[in-house]
Amino acid sequence: MKVTVCFGRTRVVVPCGDGNLKVSNLTEQAVTRYRKAIAKEPNYWIKVHRLEHSDGGILDCDDILCDVADDKDRSNVVEMEKFISVDQCQSGVHKTFNKPEPSRVK
Repeated sequence: MKVTVCFGRTRVVVPCGDGNLKVSNLTEQAVTRYRKAIAKEPNYWIKVHRLEHSDGGILDCDDILCDVADDKDRSNVVEMEKFISVDQCQSGVHKTFNKPEPSRVK
C-alpha cells in the first residue's frame, strides 16, 4: 500500500506496507519526506494539525491506515506550521525567528 500526501503543490508518496500503521505514523513519514523534498534540515520544524482524505473527511491520528484509506489514495495536509528551530536562531544561522500562524494548505 502507498499513499500520496499533498503539502500544497508538493506531493510525497509514502509506502505503507500492508497499511497496519496509525495515521499519525503516516503523517510523520510524510513530513520527513516533505522536508527532504523542499531541501530543509532535519531540525526544520513542521507541525501538521490536520490531514484530510481526498474525499474531504478528516483522518483521526489514532486510526489504523488500512481502515480509513485504500491503496494509492491521496490525502491533503490542510493546516500546518513551518518554522526553523530555536537552535538555528541561537547559533546565528538566522537572525530572526517568527513562529508563523497556522496556514491552510490546499
